[in-house]
This record gives sequence, structure tokens and C-alpha cells, in this order.
Amino acid sequence: MSRVKQGGDIGHKLIVHGTPDSTLATALAALSDLGDAKDRLVTIADGYVFATAADGTVPNGRILSVEGNSTSGYRLQVHLFCLPSQNGTVDYFTPVGIMNIAYTGTLAYGDTIKSNAAAGSSVDDATTGGWGMVLDLDNPASGYADVAY
Repeated sequence: MSRVKQGGDIGHKLIVHGTPDSTLATALAALSDLGDAKDRLVTIADGYVFATAADGTVPNGRILSVEGNSTSGYRLQVHLFCLPSQNGTVDYFTPVGIMNIAYTGTLAYGDTIKSNAAAGSSVDDATTGGWGMVLDLDNPASGYADVAY
């Protein structure tokens, strides 16, 4: 009995919306049809800003669709499938969701998180170890963070 190849992606897809960095925006502007950007591999430049995955890098996702233009700006729909970990024990993880959670103290894009025992209902930067990846933060310095997990 031979194996049967599946007819496409299988499993949960974490789909996010974001914008391209300046280099990816220039590449999109050069396309005669934005549909040609579909399936282009991207990395996260910062938060919900995406860049073209450079040769030899691990991609974080792929473009599903692009809306907009070079004048008004582009909006990307990206299938996010792999994120780097600040935790030294795991190089990458596959996110299954994004949680908006209260945080205290200093937290930055790319940090992993741990519980803040004093507050009881918020998180801090884990520095080493920890969980997830901070994608974006509210302003001011304390508020809510989007954490991929």
C-alpha cells in the first residue's frame, strides 16, 4: 500500500495581520499583481512587521494575502508557523495562539514571560527560561502585551 499525499495544509493555522518592513514593501510595489506575493516566506522584523526571509534563515510564516498599495500602505495576512525562543533550551516553537495579557516592569519584543507573583495576574520578562514570545506591547511601559504561545 502506498502513502497518500495530503491535499494541502493540515492542522490549526495561526493567522495574523501585519505590515511589511521597507524592503518587503519595495518588493511588493515592484509586483504587477499582489497575488504573486502569496506563499512568500517571511520573518518577523518587529512585532507585527514582516520582512522577506533571507537565504539560510528560518522563516516565521508565509504570506496568505496582501491588500493596499505603495501609497496607502500594505496590509499582510500571514500564516505564522514558527517563532524564535528567548529561552536557551528551545531554539524555535510553533505558536498555537496569541494571548493579550497584563504585564508589569520592563518587557520587550521577543521576550519570554513568567508569572509576576506579587501582582498575581500579570507577567514579567523571564530573562532565561519562560514561555511564549512577546509580539507587541501597549504604551505606556506597563499595560498589556500580545504574547504568542
